[in-house]
Amino acid sequence: MGFWNATLYGNDLSLDIKETFEIRINQNNNYKKIYYEMTNEFAECILSDDAPLFWIVFADCLWEYGLLSIELKRKVLFLQNYFFQKLCHVL
Repeated sequence: MGFWNATLYGNDLSLDIKETFEIRINQNNNYKKIYYEMTNEFAECILSDDAPLFWIVFADCLWEYGLLSIELKRKVLFLQNYFFQKLCHVL
């Protein structure tokens, strides 16, 4: 897996998540089914250090289609704040 820049989609994993999401959304527009399929397909990622990246990219994809739930939005905002605070302590 590679990173080529510091943007949200500047790495292989983010593009894989987005591509998989787009396939799922074109097959079915049901939020619960898409959520279930995506979390199952990326379960290994979710259980690794890449979990925040998965949730942020997945939320971005859902938001683009107007499907972002309040629960997932809260989770992503928590992750962003958590990592921003950690970054501030390092700098």
